[in-house]
Amino acid sequence: MEPNYFDLVVNEVAATMEIPAGSLSPSTTFAEIGMDSLQALQLLVALEQLTHMKFEEPDLKHFITVQSTVDLLIERSKGATA
Repeated sequence: MEPNYFDLVVNEVAATMEIPAGSLSPSTTFAEIGMDSLQALQLLVALEQLTHMKFEEPDLKHFITVQSTVDLLIERSKGATA
């Protein structure tokens, strides 16, 4: 069974940005909540640790919205099992 990547991303973004998880939706952009490049990198590292996936700095270009980040995790999880 595939993990719930949406909840995982929402919880990590909320923790990184110190905002309520309930204030985030799939279309929430990281720019609108004030995420800077260092916070995006912190999020990337946290997601690596939680998912045991490996990401590279270019993957940060997918860190635009909650949903684009979820989509990246789903894509990576399918690639890892293929």
